[in-house]
Amino acid sequence: KLFELGMVYVGGLEINARAARHAQGLADRSKLDARIGIWDNGTVLITYLAVPRSEDHISHQIGPRVPAYCSAIGKALLANLDAARLKEYLRDVQLQRHTRSTLVTREALRADLEATRERGYSVSREEMIPGLAALGAPVFGRNRELIGAISISETPRIVLGKRLERLGYELGCAAADISREMGYNPA
Repeated sequence: KLFELGMVYVGGLEINARAARHAQGLADRSKLDARIGIWDNGTVLITYLAVPRSEDHISHQIGPRVPAYCSAIGKALLANLDAARLKEYLRDVQLQRHTRSTLVTREALRADLEATRERGYSVSREEMIPGLAALGAPVFGRNRELIGAISISETPRIVLGKRLERLGYELGCAAADISREMGYNPA
């Protein structure tokens, strides 16, 4: 019953409905898993998974819930929070080491978030799961409201290798397309 309720909830999320086509297209082009996530009480709740060349384009998923500070999708959100919410998050979060690459000081996390803002997308280098790297980009709605984020993930060799800049560009384009679908007008 809980699973059924979760599926009804996920199926009714506007971001999932508007992002599905773009997330699946990104997964197919990049050959990487694409995820949509939303900010939820200081963590990121994954609400949609698109798998490359999936026969089932209804790949709805709820969960897992991932820490924001050590996931690309979370860092994409953190880098775009307003200053007061980010300060509150940094004050309250316990930075726990998940791998030897996890950023566990607030100074290192702040520097990473600044680099994310400059680059336009976040990078997770095996910070949460050994053997998994990811890129993340924010999704905005009307009035530049932060709605969620999209990420792509695979092994570090694939994500952080020679395709890194191209993947970052494709991810940014998908995030911009979803943002437009959500009512964002950059002008």
